[in-house]
Amino acid sequence: MPELTAHQASGLAGLAEPTGPQLIAMVCRGEAQTELPVLWQLCGALCDLEYPVTVLDATQWESDENPGLLQWLDCRIGVAHANAQWPGCAIVPGAGGIEQFADAQQLQETATLFGHDGVVILYADTSTLVRLLAGTAVRPLLCACRERSSLLSGYQALKRLLQDGRLEPTILNMMAGDEPATSGAAQAPVYSDNLAECARQFLGFDVNSIQFDSSRSVQHRSMQMCQLAMRLLENALPLQATPATSATTSAATSAVTASAHHSVHPSMHASVPSSVSTFATPSALLAPGI
Repeated sequence: MPELTAHQASGLAGLAEPTGPQLIAMVCRGEAQTELPVLWQLCGALCDLEYPVTVLDATQWESDENPGLLQWLDCRIGVAHANAQWPGCAIVPGAGGIEQFADAQQLQETATLFGHDGVVILYADTSTLVRLLAGTAVRPLLCACRERSSLLSGYQALKRLLQDGRLEPTILNMMAGDEPATSGAAQAPVYSDNLAECARQFLGFDVNSIQFDSSRSVQHRSMQMCQLAMRLLENALPLQATPATSATTSAATSAVTASAHHSVHPSMHASVPSSVSTFATPSALLAPGI
């Protein structure tokens, strides 16, 4: 069972001060019950590491009642919903704003909207991540659990990321810690093995998933999440503003950053829409016993 371990160069990398905000990504496949708890725990881990965190939720649209990235880009307004529980974390609707970007270069020019040492988590479907992050070093977090539907959509997302985006995801295998040992614990390796076999045979990709067991102690889970956060940061996309971008957004920067990291958007508590991507699925994923 693979464990979360630090990269050999992570110690040296930690000595360098970031030159601006860093962007990591998480794949949305419409599985809110699996994905959102992981997203909350990842935000908490980054806050524990003293990073101001902004989640750009590309599955939710901005509005006058629920302002977000689109309003930020227009230099008109920031998000003003207070969040007493996580004073260092903001969750911002961003579907409209994200649509304005064509690639990673344009995305990088949003640096002035976030704190100098902040972390931005882009929570988006596979199509959006491929469009914006193709060819970058970012390793989007892809969650999978033991249900057949999760592994089917997981394979589809993996295929799209690898073939269309040249992106190698970080795969988190959510072990069903609350299931009886005779069903969940026994079946989880079978599902994971099928996904790994299909990825190796049809995609030429060796899956080295990270095992996350929700039945472990809070301390152990917190440690795992902190290690996962550091691993994702090793391949983060630096957001560095150009001089022109800095000039046009400097008037709104202080208001945006002041309000963003003390807010949370309530829309993230709703169900997350599923990705529309569809692919042919290898029959090995439908093997007997699944």
